[in-house]
Amino acid sequence: MRMLRLVVALLIGLGLVVAVQSGPAEASPDHYNVRGGVKFNEPYGRHGHSWRAIRRHIVRTINTMKKGDHIKIASWNVRGRPYTDSLIKAHKRGVSVQVIMDRGNAGPGHPNPEVARMVKAFKGDGKRKAADQSWVKKCVSSCRGSRGIPHTKFFLFDHVGSKSWVTMYGSNNATDVAAKQQWNDLMTFVGKKAIYSKFLTIFNQMRRDKNLGQKAFVPWKANKKITFNFYPYVGPKATGDPDLKRLKQVRCKGAVNAGWKGHTKVRIAQDALLSDRGQAIAHRLVHMKRHGCDIRLVYSLLGGKVRKILKNGHVPMLQYSYDSNRDGMYDIYLHMKAMAISGVFRGNRSAHVVFNGTANWTPVALASDEVVTKIQSGPVMRKYVNWIDFLFNNRPRRWGPDNLGRVTTTTSIVNGRKVVTKVDPYALMKREGL
Repeated sequence: MRMLRLVVALLIGLGLVVAVQSGPAEASPDHYNVRGGVKFNEPYGRHGHSWRAIRRHIVRTINTMKKGDHIKIASWNVRGRPYTDSLIKAHKRGVSVQVIMDRGNAGPGHPNPEVARMVKAFKGDGKRKAADQSWVKKCVSSCRGSRGIPHTKFFLFDHVGSKSWVTMYGSNNATDVAAKQQWNDLMTFVGKKAIYSKFLTIFNQMRRDKNLGQKAFVPWKANKKITFNFYPYVGPKATGDPDLKRLKQVRCKGAVNAGWKGHTKVRIAQDALLSDRGQAIAHRLVHMKRHGCDIRLVYSLLGGKVRKILKNGHVPMLQYSYDSNRDGMYDIYLHMKAMAISGVFRGNRSAHVVFNGTANWTPVALASDEVVTKIQSGPVMRKYVNWIDFLFNNRPRRWGPDNLGRVTTTTSIVNGRKVVTKVDPYALMKREGL
């Protein structure tokens, strides 16, 4: 074998044999051993944490798929070469790739070359059975409701090497921004056919882009420890504010083998708290703080009144968004939507609970396609508590004393009138769907 390699190398050197190179995913697909659990990414790569952690996990899973396998992705946005390259190559290997996203993120008003490449690559797929074809679907508003946006983010893989029924969901969109400019989380379940099937049902409903009205909200208990809630949050089973109800089920004293010195510990990583909904939640957090809860909140965006309520109530909080090029616009920020509780919850004095998923604490979240999950697990709870504490205790030093650069303005003449335009600090967050 060694002699053969030497002969081939000699022939190539003499120009008698041409070495043919091809893309690694096409020539030798990955052999990723996908595992369950939660992952976080760290855009600055601090303390041994990687900005690639989530993206690598998803892309390596895609690259391990083989002919006849199926990929289903629902993501508010798809914009990044690592994702689109791997999906196109998977399609060429005979994998079915089906993607649902927001129409506003790929159209004339907001060109998306990466999605355009996928759409072009997926054309001429008529030789495959309908279920095996690849396509990109863009919903007008929320796919399963009358308003809102298709804000959910989940990735389904029926087979990944020797593994089956792989479900991933969390705050991570299929974008480069999600890796390099956001803090995100992603939960993975492997070998859980019932969970995979429930997400697949929701995916197929989203594909039809039809208002399900009173049936849009789907609460589903997977087992004793895990409950999923699929929004839009409408209909007879959707009463009151779901997050406010969760907070009202917390008691701040009497924790046993949980919390801190008998007090319930609450850790929150929430991209946005806005409007009347954000204010009501803020008032509840203040109430909990006054009654002894150990609370920490990291966030990106607060409404003005929400901020005032929390500040006056002395709720420990830290803004996790920064204007790196000092142009008056935040361009790196927390994007998670999670809460971890250790202590007294729903009468259980030793509760270990995590709520994670895709929904911000904003009005639009209740009208949108979202997934919010309750996981009762000590190990999962500790991972979220430790991660949020890490963020809270380690505001990046490079940020200096101020999060936001100088907010600039531009002046122009429109119809003979001088118009002054002020930079919106939250423009990137809004464009990325918060």
